[in-house]
Parts: sequence; C-alpha cells; structure tokens
Amino acid sequence: KLGNDIWRIYSVDGDNIKLSLDSYLKINGNEVKYKYSNNGYYHNDTKSGSLACYLKNTYLNSLSYKDIINEVEYSNGLYSNVTKYDYREVLKEKVDTKVTVLSIGDIFLNPLNTNYYTSTGISKDNNLVYVMNNNFKLYTNIATQNLKIVPVISIDKDILTEGKGTKESPLEVK
Repeated sequence: KLGNDIWRIYSVDGDNIKLSLDSYLKINGNEVKYKYSNNGYYHNDTKSGSLACYLKNTYLNSLSYKDIINEVEYSNGLYSNVTKYDYREVLKEKVDTKVTVLSIGDIFLNPLNTNYYTSTGISKDNNLVYVMNNNFKLYTNIATQNLKIVPVISIDKDILTEGKGTKESPLEVK
C-alpha cells in the first residue's frame, strides 16, 4: 500500500520491486482512459499527448509518494512474426522511466483488470499496440483509442516494513 493505492508485486530485481496497480488508474475516484500514442508503440515520455508523457508528468506528479519511485528499465519491445512470437524478444528492448505499463513479457497478475494497453507493439512501422482484452487474451488495438490504464512503478524493497503482504494486510512504507 502506497498512499491510498494498492499495488501488486510482479517482479523482484535485486533491491527493486516492480509493482502493478491493483486497479485501473483513477484520479479523484474516476477511471482514466488515455490513448497510447499518435504514432506507434515506443514509450516516449517527451512526446506530448502520449500515454508515456501523461504518466511521467500528470500521473506521477499526482502521487503523494512520487519521491520513492525509482527510474528503472522496463520492457518496450515488439511481439510479431519479426520476433517469431517469442516473448523473450519483447524483454530485450528496454526503456528507462519511473512509470509505464506492463509488457507482454511481464506477469499479468490481476484477472479483474481487462481492456488496457501494454507497452508491446507489433512493428516499428505501424500504430498497433497489444491490449489485454475483456476475455483475458492479448489483441492488437490502434494506439490512438482511449483505453483504461494499469500503471507500473518500481520502489526499493527495503522500504516496505509493515504488513503481511496480503490484500487484507498489505505491505506498507513505514
């Protein structure tokens, strides 16, 4: 639990733990829908109007705990016939950021969250991005459509000092 948000641990990498929001991104109790980008799958947090820019600036700055979020590498690759549909290839393309969304190579933990963008594209030459759809399968969708968002962040694991790690008693920052 960070602030009023519940996160799920989906990866432990050395001293960092990567967290996926347990619900959709909400601002003032309202679910936020956003387009991934106007042009392609690549996470570019300097491109105005992109999901990456929104997450880095608007969303991150809205968090009371933004100062404990680490900038780390996240996957931002392609999954297609070019990569022989090998999810490990998705994990090879990286981007450094403080907040993004899950990629195909990440573990999808929350079956209640559906119809949201991943950070995985099909090709460098088109505007299709993979989406976790309502039937819990991955589909491609045009990146300009507004969809729900499940953000991911990373924090130092040693700052989680309270709680048991369950939904009823989440780990918390002391």
